[in-house]
Amino acid sequence: VTAHEFGHFLFGRLSGYGFVSFRVVNWVLLRDNGRRRVKRFSIPGTLGQCLMAPPEKPISRIPSTAYFLGGVAMNLLLAAVGAVVWWYVPSESVVEKWIVVPSMLLLAIVNSFLFLTNGIPMCVGGIANDGENALSMKKNTTEKMAFMLLLRINSALQSGKRLKELPREWLADVEVLVAEGMLSRNLALYKLALMCDLYQFQEALELMEELHQSKQYTGILQYELECEITFLSLVLGRKEQAMTLWNQKPLRRYTEEMRSSSSSKCRLLWAVAKYQECDEAKAQRIFAHLQSHADDYLMAGEVKSDIAIIRHLTATDVPSEGEESETPAAGIH
Repeated sequence: VTAHEFGHFLFGRLSGYGFVSFRVVNWVLLRDNGRRRVKRFSIPGTLGQCLMAPPEKPISRIPSTAYFLGGVAMNLLLAAVGAVVWWYVPSESVVEKWIVVPSMLLLAIVNSFLFLTNGIPMCVGGIANDGENALSMKKNTTEKMAFMLLLRINSALQSGKRLKELPREWLADVEVLVAEGMLSRNLALYKLALMCDLYQFQEALELMEELHQSKQYTGILQYELECEITFLSLVLGRKEQAMTLWNQKPLRRYTEEMRSSSSSKCRLLWAVAKYQECDEAKAQRIFAHLQSHADDYLMAGEVKSDIAIIRHLTATDVPSEGEESETPAAGIH
């Protein structure tokens, strides 16, 4: 796994990308205010992740194939090394027979598996693998533009910027309801998140409901969409609609699994406690936990947005569309 992520980093750097973060299991090396730091962070269902920022040049001129396939290239290299050593090392000593040879065989098998599962284009649970992403970049200019914007947004969020603090032109032309392709739909979710960060709750909910009815989103993207519909329905007083989704066990299980890696899930749990269960003490505990563990999340900008939204809703009535609170709580950065 380390070799796979290092392959993304190496080929990304050779293609002009900038370092953002490098995670293996629950340890992540990241760039924080111009310096490197290590922190603990994990995402359920993933063993590693390498995030980079694309070079500042026209998107059509930014290479992407090497960045995507760098990971599988490293796995192929390790598989070859393991196979060669396993084949040629004699099994004469105890160490060679019971340690070296089995280890090299295991190295070859595991890396061959990673090479195949990441290199053969496919989507699993709504997530495209490296081969599928590399292929879509070649075939679809729109998907490539979406991917580059996603990398830039992720880099900015990780550095602590909120969505509403990013250049408006990044998301201005994103058409939420006509997004086609996995990456374009991820970008559409960021456009909806921007509306929430601007407190345009009613408009965001209407678009989310239309997307949900179209059944275009599946897997993780569907769960993310349903989490936000539940949250907005609760804060806008539509409890029955919110509970129709929240009572689905898979959605609740997903929320619990992701609450340690996604601050928006804590925001959702806060809304359930406050508006559905009417348990103010429980809501305060959830909010206090989110604030005290804010530094544990990778996307610092998202945490700031979620804390600001909760403070805004706590300090004011549900705002009208586009209204921004004048309270200090709504303006924290």
